[in-house]
Amino acid sequence: MLLAEPDRRSSGLDPRCTYLLLHIDWTSPGAKTALPPIELRKWRAMMMHALATPAAVARYLVDHVGVELDDAPQPMIGFWLATSSKLTQLIDLDGLKQVEGSPPSQWYDAYAVADAAGETPNETATDWLTRLCDRALHLDSYEEAI
Repeated sequence: MLLAEPDRRSSGLDPRCTYLLLHIDWTSPGAKTALPPIELRKWRAMMMHALATPAAVARYLVDHVGVELDDAPQPMIGFWLATSSKLTQLIDLDGLKQVEGSPPSQWYDAYAVADAAGETPNETATDWLTRLCDRALHLDSYEEAI
């Protein structure tokens, strides 16, 4: 976590922002083997948890660190999946059909900016999964799986 330092000049990062980066290594604890791929419904649950993170971090900063927050800039979140070969290393496509001749991508990313009048976390997760299925996995008839 990089706390905001508004009085400090920075290159590349907005000094008004607090940054939290969570990196998850897809190997078993204490082992070098990859964990098995996860179905889309479970990825949806993880996306929903990720979408709750900015508000939880803000509460923690105010309640436990004593940081004063204002509304500018608005909270933002990114969700990024990357593999050495195909996203099917992370995502279980059992029972789902891929568009013929369209192999899965090696990566996928999605971003959202907090907006009180915007989409709900559920709508945002649905949008992220729809784009994942359409643009990165190239799936057909996946709607029930998400």
